[in-house]
Amino acid sequence: MGRSSFQGIGVMQTYKRMVALAGVMLAFAASSPSFASNDEALKKSQTLYNNRKYEDAIATLNKAIEADSKDERSFFLRAQSKEMLSKYDQAIDDYTQCVQMQPRDLASYMHMSACWSKLGKNNVAISCLSKALLLDAKNPSLYKARADLYEKVGQKAQAKNDRDVAGVLAGAGK
Repeated sequence: MGRSSFQGIGVMQTYKRMVALAGVMLAFAASSPSFASNDEALKKSQTLYNNRKYEDAIATLNKAIEADSKDERSFFLRAQSKEMLSKYDQAIDDYTQCVQMQPRDLASYMHMSACWSKLGKNNVAISCLSKALLLDAKNPSLYKARADLYEKVGQKAQAKNDRDVAGVLAGAGK
């Protein structure tokens, strides 16, 4: 005959512990907004972002990511919010998550490049744009952005080549 795990603890004491635990859980639930879905959290976060309340957007997105760590949209918007707050290292981490989830995510590569450039790591920024160009070799904006970075690091020939390619591609799109 197995002994109850509650043996030795009075029923009233067990009841009090359960009530106390329920109270803590209710207090926690009341202190943080709950969302019916990540879409609802994203919508709220986008509104906060649009209103330049980046810290609040990040807090909301942290909860959304905690609920669904595979939602690339939450990481992207959180990265953008961090970028707006000049938290470039943290933004790069989130953009990296986006690229791992969606390897063809050009926007994340472009934003990541901008963050690296703001940190003074222009060669890493160039590398990000080069990866993006492997995905979309006919994107004149990527060539122009990389040309600007080549200029910053003194690689004039590469800058000229990228500007020429961007011009040809932009002309072909007309």
